[in-house]
Amino acid sequence: MDDLKLNNIYQKIAHTIKYLMNRLNRFKEIQDQNEMLDDLMYGDV
Repeated sequence: MDDLKLNNIYQKIAHTIKYLMNRLNRFKEIQDQNEMLDDLMYGDV
């Protein structure tokens, strides 16, 4: 494989990793919000 194809593959992998990290961060934010809502609705047990 030539360098251009490898570079393209590396860029796609990097993009995918960034996307997955963003999704993971969003998931964590939603989990934190759910915990806060639970605390508000049911009290901090």
